[in-house]
Amino acid sequence: MGIIIRQSLKGTIVNYVGAFIGFITTMFVSTKFLTPEELGLTRVMIEAAAILGGLMALGIGSSGLRFFPFFKTDKNSHNNGFLFYLLLFPTFGAIIFGLLYVCLKTGITQYFEAESSLFNAFFYYVIPLAIFWAFTSAFETYATNLMRIVIPRFIREVLLRLMNVAVILLYFWGFFTLSQFILAMVSTYGIMMMLNGIYIIAMGKFSLKHDFSYIEKPLQKEVINFTGFVVLSSIGAALAGKVSMFMVGGMMGLEYSGIYSIAMYMVAIIEIPNRSLQAISSPIAAQAIKENDHHKAQELFQKVSLNQLLVSSLIFIFLWINIDTVFHYIPNSEVYSAGKYVVLFLGIARIFDTIAGFAGVFVTFSRYYYYMLFFMVFLTIATIGLNLSLIPVHNISGAALATAIAFIIYNFVMLAFVKWKLNLHPFSINMLKILVIIGGLLVINFILPKLENPLVDSLYRSLILVAITGFSVYFWNISKDMNSLIKSFFRRDKIRSL
Repeated sequence: MGIIIRQSLKGTIVNYVGAFIGFITTMFVSTKFLTPEELGLTRVMIEAAAILGGLMALGIGSSGLRFFPFFKTDKNSHNNGFLFYLLLFPTFGAIIFGLLYVCLKTGITQYFEAESSLFNAFFYYVIPLAIFWAFTSAFETYATNLMRIVIPRFIREVLLRLMNVAVILLYFWGFFTLSQFILAMVSTYGIMMMLNGIYIIAMGKFSLKHDFSYIEKPLQKEVINFTGFVVLSSIGAALAGKVSMFMVGGMMGLEYSGIYSIAMYMVAIIEIPNRSLQAISSPIAAQAIKENDHHKAQELFQKVSLNQLLVSSLIFIFLWINIDTVFHYIPNSEVYSAGKYVVLFLGIARIFDTIAGFAGVFVTFSRYYYYMLFFMVFLTIATIGLNLSLIPVHNISGAALATAIAFIIYNFVMLAFVKWKLNLHPFSINMLKILVIIGGLLVINFILPKLENPLVDSLYRSLILVAITGFSVYFWNISKDMNSLIKSFFRRDKIRSL
């Protein structure tokens, strides 16, 4: 787990630097300098591009991780066709799904016409945004397989956000019209794509050799079959994760999409450590499945799930404890505070996802990968159905509740399947310890007296609870990896002081 922890820690640090910039951008820049409708427009466009870009990538994220061990030999230094393979898929995907998106224009624009007609004016801008997204995913997948996630994370989480801050400010100061603002925003994603390509070149790993003759035909057939199933299942995965945003926009208007997006951003903070840890752990999971190493897979599953649950649940608790203070200080808080319970419901869903989420990685890399298609179809139908039922009753909170219920059921099904087919599970006694700590933090927070000043109240509560959390996690030895990091930090500190 050494390289996993080191790379995921560095990646997490970069992600949190980006999260801080994103926090300032989203909570104070976007809410102040953009109207809720303009904010909703940008978020719906980005989420639409994420879905379309995911389809254009033709499942290259999963496929690239699954089959990298077959390309990996000491002689070819990963260059015998692998990068060419990665870039080939989004090239074809961009043509196929770009044309499909254009063909579906009438249906898409009609859906948004009544409440969110502004999106229709920028319908075609989604295509280049999606293409940039797809090729960035290919470059990031290549870097992940090489166990180099920090620079790509820095480009996506830090540089991209800084560029977007500049674009928003230039628009507010009158340098851009709305159309120029959207074009500039799309361009930042193009710059992100190019920087990732430059990084691959700088590593000396950029090669477009494409001699696949050493790959036997059975493997070629498996690549084609696997990619086909991943593409189909990715449609469900993309829709299930984003459908609430679009349904809120279509049923309630872009301004409500803006409110929903602010709450989604808060919840996204919970996922930051998980993205780094899962990105660096996935190639190891693929190798364990390829070698049929059950012990290694089981150990990895438990460690990844434990560390994800530990960090994510603590972040969520501190976020929820301070949620009123956060909404109190952001501009136009009377508008955006309507998303308070969106944070609660989506946050709970993400906690369940940290426990079971890595199960999907093992299924994807196993011979049962085709089952993911059925799981994604189920998740998509459940999410859409629940949204249709709950949005009219509970508005944006109903959309979040619908997403939470669908994902919780999906994760329970996924855990049962992985236990049945692969005999793997994420559970350990240390997970119970984490739940005890969480319960204790909630009780202590309830007991602590409330101070009049919201900021001072949040600071003193957070400091007390952080101290209790750190003490409990370390001395209860919940995570050996976390304890090792803490010990190594203080050991270096001691050495420097001598």
